[in-house]
Amino acid sequence: MDQATAGVLVCIIALQGLLFVAVVAVLLAKYYRVNLVLKSYYEIMLLIRIRAMHRVNKASNGQQLEPTGPTLGTSAANVQQPHPEPQTIVLDDGISIAADDVQIKFSQLQMEDELGQGAFGTVYRAVFNNWSAGERSIVAVKTVEDADPSRIVQFLKEGLLMKSFNHPNVLKLLGLTFDRSGQPLIVLPFMANGDLKSFLVKQKQNLSHTQLTMFAYHVALGMEYLEEQQFVHRDLAARNCLVDDKLVAKIADFGLSRDLDESDYYTSGEKQAKLPIKWMAPESMERKVYNTKTDVWSYGVLLWELFSRGRTPYPDIHNRDVHSYLRQGKRMNPPRFCPTKISAIMRHCWLDSAKKRWSFGQIVQELEPLVTHGNAQGIAPSCAKPVHGPCSLNVPGVPPQMVSGSAISGKDRSPSAACRGLQGASAGGSGRVDDRFSMEVLKSGVGKPDGGDYRREADCYQQSSSSV
Repeated sequence: MDQATAGVLVCIIALQGLLFVAVVAVLLAKYYRVNLVLKSYYEIMLLIRIRAMHRVNKASNGQQLEPTGPTLGTSAANVQQPHPEPQTIVLDDGISIAADDVQIKFSQLQMEDELGQGAFGTVYRAVFNNWSAGERSIVAVKTVEDADPSRIVQFLKEGLLMKSFNHPNVLKLLGLTFDRSGQPLIVLPFMANGDLKSFLVKQKQNLSHTQLTMFAYHVALGMEYLEEQQFVHRDLAARNCLVDDKLVAKIADFGLSRDLDESDYYTSGEKQAKLPIKWMAPESMERKVYNTKTDVWSYGVLLWELFSRGRTPYPDIHNRDVHSYLRQGKRMNPPRFCPTKISAIMRHCWLDSAKKRWSFGQIVQELEPLVTHGNAQGIAPSCAKPVHGPCSLNVPGVPPQMVSGSAISGKDRSPSAACRGLQGASAGGSGRVDDRFSMEVLKSGVGKPDGGDYRREADCYQQSSSSV
């Protein structure tokens, strides 16, 4: 075979290869288009069924049915009105919506101020009129401002994730409803003090280490509960925890309508996904692994946020450089004046080996002595601000919220039970370490129960209160 013939054969083979690749590409494109069409049709029908369930509920409660009208680009002519549906509709991934989830009527909600913008739509403060119980309460209502059925279903799914949660430190879904245009609304408890990150920044001069430790304990309790439920949060951070009027922190935002701060999230090349890179474990960055131990890593970063009083982690490192920084074995230094016990918990959260990181159950056990015995167990560093009042927060504009309860024992790990130590035991087993000594008393040189002197700590705090 001469060279010319060989060249022709090579060209023919190459063309055949290109033709094969082109055919495969066309078939794949058709396959994905068909799948998208089927998925869109499925989601439209799913929403019609959910709305039908809501209408049936209203009818069963003696309320006149409202016309559904055209839905999501469909016309009234080609949408057949569905028959009454079963009590439960399965979305997917084990997430379902039941009749009880859509009991709230839109007419029961009185919309008030806009609280902010989320990834899906606007969040409003509203009054919920529970006429049957004769009650009125303040709630938060999240809306979706998107006609894409896929986005609407995702909005519903992420809201429904919360319906089975039952823990004082985890935000719980109150219910779903639909506005007059047929768009879904998610109704949640109203958290008077907003997100934890903003609260830390706003009240940084008024927060003692004891109070910060209580927030850390609240979040650890909530995450211990989610760990027991085998639920992975994937985006645990101070911005995704909320603080109620009693200063109890609750875990929230399970992928739901987050306000994406560009400085907190890193845009990856894959579908321009927003990633909270500074809160992510190395294995999440490298292999997209998400589990309870990656949540533990994020919790360590949240601790750093707490005791820096709301600073952004890795303040001198760009998002794109965080991974290489961690892979060099480097870790953030604890914030200035961070208690040694808290620093130790951070280090255990940031171990390279996920298996060696503590569980949330272990973290709760480490924090319990701090909230039950105060300074005696290392809650106060060399410089610390005293607490005024038992388990209360001296915040301008916020009424003191006194929390009291029994000692922590067994499974009694509620925020109220956690308060016992702030009203009781010191190193010597008597007196109130945290609420007994005001700044003036500290300056007078009254001795600590362990024989130390509070005076140096008071002076030191005054010099450093603006730092961290």
